Amino acid sequence: MYALQLILDNGIELKVFGELEELKPLKSKVEKNFNSKKFVNLTDSLTIKPVNVCAIELFGVSEGEQDSEN
Repeated sequence: MYALQLILDNGIELKVFGELEELKPLKSKVEKNFNSKKFVNLTDSLTIKPVNVCAIELFGVSEGEQDSEN
């Protein structure tokens, strides 16, 4: 299990959990459009403006860590 963490310019941290092959394209989508002020769909329920993302990280998590975040 992996997590894609986004930190927005207002300090909000967003995490999307999933398999590595699902999260890599999402990370690339944000990185390729980092100056975009248009909304980008990351999931069915999460839409962001890449220009508002200050930091992005993709990392592995154990099942216990994921459960404690929810």
